Amino acid sequence: MTNPCRLTVFSLLLAITGSAFTQATSGNIIGDGNPGDTVVISGDSNGFKREISIKSDGKYKLRHVPIGSYHVTFIQADGKIITLQDVQVRPDATSRASTPGKATEVSENTGNP
Repeated sequence: MTNPCRLTVFSLLLAITGSAFTQATSGNIIGDGNPGDTVVISGDSNGFKREISIKSDGKYKLRHVPIGSYHVTFIQADGKIITLQDVQVRPDATSRASTPGKATEVSENTGNP
């Protein structure tokens, strides 16, 4: 193979490999709750687990969550525990999981907030 041919083949291989790495493998979970409460997000199938506090505005946001199904648990200041089952995280999308009584919905393809 001549040098221009090798360069062309090498360039094509890099382009194909690069596009494979640009596919989204994570999404986000956001929601509302009571300020100061704790949110625990855990995935049984992948071992992912994060714990965050709800901000003073009543909101929380967790970015770059691997795609999959999660339990979202709200630990309230009074000790009450509320768990939402099967919150789905899809590639490059934002899922909403809120304390019951707050809005709960899923919005697709919103990207990273």
